[in-house]
Amino acid sequence: MSRTLASAGVLAAAAGAVAFTSTSAQAAPRFTNGHIAWVGNTAGWNESATDGSGVHTVTPTGGGYDGTGKVTGVTYSPDGTKVAFTVAFPDTADKPGELWIADASGANAHRLIGGPNLRQPSWSPDGSKLYFLINIAVNQATTHVDVVNVDGSGLAELPGQANCTAYSPTVAPSGRVAFEQSCLGSTSQSPVAMAYDPGTTALRKLTAVRGSYSISYSPDGRWIAYIDSFSGPTLSGLYIAPAAGGSRIQVSAANVGGSLTWAPDGTSLLAWTTSTTGGVLNKVAAKANAPLVPIANQTDVRAAGQASWQIGTSTAPARPTADRIGGADRVETAVRASQWSFDATGTGGRQAATAVITRSDTFADALAGNALAAEKDGPLFMTGTTELDQRVKDELVRILPHGATVYVLGGTRALSTDIDTEVAALGFRVARVAGDGQAYADDRYGTAQAIADQITGYSMVGGGPVPTTAPNSVFVATGDNYPDALAAGAAAAQDPTSTGVVMLSAGNSLLPWTQDYLARLDPKKTHVYTVGGQATTAVAKAFPNWKGLTTPLSGGDRFETAYKVATSGVFGSQLDEVGIATAANWPDALSGGALIGLQHGPLLLSDKNGLTPQELSVLRQPGIGGLAVFGGPTVVSDQALSGAADTAFGAGGWDKGLNRRAPALK
Repeated sequence: MSRTLASAGVLAAAAGAVAFTSTSAQAAPRFTNGHIAWVGNTAGWNESATDGSGVHTVTPTGGGYDGTGKVTGVTYSPDGTKVAFTVAFPDTADKPGELWIADASGANAHRLIGGPNLRQPSWSPDGSKLYFLINIAVNQATTHVDVVNVDGSGLAELPGQANCTAYSPTVAPSGRVAFEQSCLGSTSQSPVAMAYDPGTTALRKLTAVRGSYSISYSPDGRWIAYIDSFSGPTLSGLYIAPAAGGSRIQVSAANVGGSLTWAPDGTSLLAWTTSTTGGVLNKVAAKANAPLVPIANQTDVRAAGQASWQIGTSTAPARPTADRIGGADRVETAVRASQWSFDATGTGGRQAATAVITRSDTFADALAGNALAAEKDGPLFMTGTTELDQRVKDELVRILPHGATVYVLGGTRALSTDIDTEVAALGFRVARVAGDGQAYADDRYGTAQAIADQITGYSMVGGGPVPTTAPNSVFVATGDNYPDALAAGAAAAQDPTSTGVVMLSAGNSLLPWTQDYLARLDPKKTHVYTVGGQATTAVAKAFPNWKGLTTPLSGGDRFETAYKVATSGVFGSQLDEVGIATAANWPDALSGGALIGLQHGPLLLSDKNGLTPQELSVLRQPGIGGLAVFGGPTVVSDQALSGAADTAFGAGGWDKGLNRRAPALK
């Protein structure tokens, strides 16, 4: 999964928690993805389904459109019913370009305005205006961003562009317009990202983006995608970064160009690569180190420019839902959580990439497992120690493609080798992750380290594992009990680089191998969180020189600690989904922690009477879309569920769901 760090631009070594805001990786989409359109150096544009199939040409009609020019840019309106497109006349040096609007089908075209080299149109969020690039005089290279109403009135140049050239305008849902700008006399060797807020008279610098000729806001406005062509060969490529500032994520190191386009559901991007024979339009997931998937090839090298993704129908329910997710036993509850989280393989947009299996009779090996499941885009299952439960088999086959990796937690005393054999017989690759007494200590603490190495990647050096990269964040929680570690796992899964890990203290102390692992970290570079009083004490004793460099998330009890984690900032400024599980036992919180980590939300703990007043205050944050309550009414009562939902959405302002399958979320 891909996530990013909104850290106010700096690593706050001693300033407390740092905010993680999440991409949409496995979050349920709010919209379906409609058609894709892209230019082809013709009188119209190409259009296809989201996977590139069904390619056909759309040629505008009406309004005197004669097809003598070449369409250079096309973009769907915010509601998907219209297109704006620009036309150039390359064989007529003194004829200006043109900006047109038509129905999405190409019908009812009408010309808005003309101007030299007019291109790259972008709609305002309400569909009332169009922003675009235009040369300030014919045959001059200087380009500015202008705006015009969709009825052709109100043509104006945005302020702050004197002696500057602009590139790649993009509009956020808030109405903010961002673009890259190079100015005469600037000391910067690369373009600078600037932002304009309608109604203001000056531009402001965007620190979230490094020098680029192409930028694009995500559908929710929280992210900016951009192409870095100025940081040197090892740092070039496609990136996403939080719009509020923070650590960027390299999506691809490939040499991409042209415009960037987000899918309406925020899970992927369109990006161009070029060759001597033409351009290739690629789809790429909005996550770290994602592969480019070609969906269209162009034979004209001039065609690799702009593309657009049509918004489909809204998938969001009219009212928020409080979901109860539970089964007859802990194994079935974990399966139900998977069914809630993922579509069947090859169908829908919520696809599992992996799965994690742990023993169903004790929590020891699984304490760090929900972070592994969430960061690897998969569910966490439980089974007996000697054979794989048939319900788990059926769900693995339903959600995973052939050859996918299934992680089995713990040594062969915890889960026998028969489990590996049964998983392999289903067509999956087995990865045993355990404290084996060799590379790792033969206990839960060694298993946690083995899980951490699976998350960060590792190589064997001198007979021992050495992480390929240091974790970007580490959450230390006691391994003597389950509540703190399971709350920590959902938080670790929000790490921007998908390298958030959970390490375990032995109560108030660190065992030697855990201390050795942490000693290799630099707390000025790795964000260290201590979850719960015991872990906070353990880290403070082992590393007194780390004082002020870690973030303690410790309450007077497990409920307050869960509250501290939920409000620490690692989940960002807005919670889309919040999980609730009983504090009295571990299985529901284990599988629920993996689920809610995928949905970028925290895990709160309930007693027999429901959430504490502190925890209920989390639910009063604006913008929460839904609740996921794990387990049946005997563990989290209907009264507790209703009290939480009434707090979040108002009395009677919500619907109740029971074991829904991959539901659309508000």
